[in-house]
Amino acid sequence: MTKIRKFLHFNAWTLLLDILAVNAAYFGALIVRFFVAFRLSPSIGNYMEMFFRFTPFYTVMAIAVFFFFRLYGGMWVYAGLNDMNRIICANAITALIHVVGTLLSVGRMPISYYLIGAFLQFLFICIIRFGYRFINMEKKRIEKNRQERVPAFVVGSGDYGRKALSYLEDNTVFKPVAIVGTDGGRSMNGVPGIPMEALEEQIKSKGIKAVFIADESLTHEQREAIRKAAGEIMVKDYTGYLTNLSGSLPVSSVLEVAQGPVTLMVKGKTRQFATAEEALSTLTQRYEVKRISTPLIELEKGTTDESWIQEYSDETGEDVSFF
Repeated sequence: MTKIRKFLHFNAWTLLLDILAVNAAYFGALIVRFFVAFRLSPSIGNYMEMFFRFTPFYTVMAIAVFFFFRLYGGMWVYAGLNDMNRIICANAITALIHVVGTLLSVGRMPISYYLIGAFLQFLFICIIRFGYRFINMEKKRIEKNRQERVPAFVVGSGDYGRKALSYLEDNTVFKPVAIVGTDGGRSMNGVPGIPMEALEEQIKSKGIKAVFIADESLTHEQREAIRKAAGEIMVKDYTGYLTNLSGSLPVSSVLEVAQGPVTLMVKGKTRQFATAEEALSTLTQRYEVKRISTPLIELEKGTTDESWIQEYSDETGEDVSFF
């Protein structure tokens, strides 16, 4: 009894809205199906009777399916893709139950009734679960737009660039006004793109106050060129931070802030470098940090191969076969 009271305490409104939604969806489907020439067709009477006879059974079954797919008790303000997948599965099963249930108990309903009803129910259930989140996000967006925002550029037209745009918009006072990358001219999340070559000119013309780097493919020289083009305005590299969100940290993020000689280790074999810049210049492929034991940095295989080792050996004549 305590569990039931607790369930109703947290889910009473959601449960009530679901009961209304599953019945309103198919009632609405019936109205749409028989609303012809601005009036209801007389033939709706028999189907309306069948609908009301089946409604109590379907309501109980739909709520049971929603409960099975854990559509109650969730923190819907943080609803995401997994929640949407559960909603899709739950609605697909209830749609099947509605078809089979009516055929076995009250009789066949029009095909368009089943299709429209299933669609409306899915729409209503999504609004109940995601409506508050969308309203809250829109409210925050409007409030942010009313505030004075600091114009900024994001360098990176890939996945990290998209993550940086979202992070800056949602969590900072900076407003990305352009995305800088090789895909200049194309927009991302509504933010226009500009080519890398136009960075310095655009910084001056648009009054940019900050530049955020979010591109793991940039070389050390390219990053230095960006800092030079930015001049005295703030430049922050978010690549390491964004990469770490997925559980990995690129070695470049560590070497960029390291000072003095460093030693890199791959598969138990090491190579010493006089400076972090020298170590970084040899890494033409992606490697991730596995362990740091000053001044030793142990690496593990990233998403690419180790061909840079042989390329470096061929160019310099040095034996780096320990990698």
